[in-house]
Amino acid sequence: GLIRNTLFPVELIPVKVVLTASLSLCSSMLLLIAFLWSQGNLHLAQLLIPYVMMLQIAFSIGLAWFLSALCVFLPDIAHVIGIVVLILMIVSPIAYVRSMVPANLRPFLLPNPLYYLINLYRDAGFFGVVDWEMLAIFTAITIVVFAGGWRFFNRVKVLFSDHV
Repeated sequence: GLIRNTLFPVELIPVKVVLTASLSLCSSMLLLIAFLWSQGNLHLAQLLIPYVMMLQIAFSIGLAWFLSALCVFLPDIAHVIGIVVLILMIVSPIAYVRSMVPANLRPFLLPNPLYYLINLYRDAGFFGVVDWEMLAIFTAITIVVFAGGWRFFNRVKVLFSDHV
């Protein structure tokens, strides 16, 4: 009913899901920053964390637009997405830092957007360092994913009512 209603902007459905999930991100990040500050871990680079969070939200919205539109036509892709996310989490630098990865394996990390995001959070929050090149790369990735997701969603949304 929502999709066939022309007054309701369908593109807001994925945005609502991302923004709702981002509320827990924001509250968790506030608690983490408060804990870091209480332990004396205070850096100027931590002021960059809200910008990285905005990039993460915009990246997630673009990805949600693309994947939600794709799931209308290929409903089984939702099962594949879970596996891909699991693989990305395994190869993401959550439990290790960049210096722990051998130089010949580092190029395999570069296509993973979580590599940039996690390192930006870690470097700014814990080490007080800003890797400006990594920030520029993730900003560019975010712009491409956001704009691409928006464009793809708007091109195929006219076909939604035929497939739902």
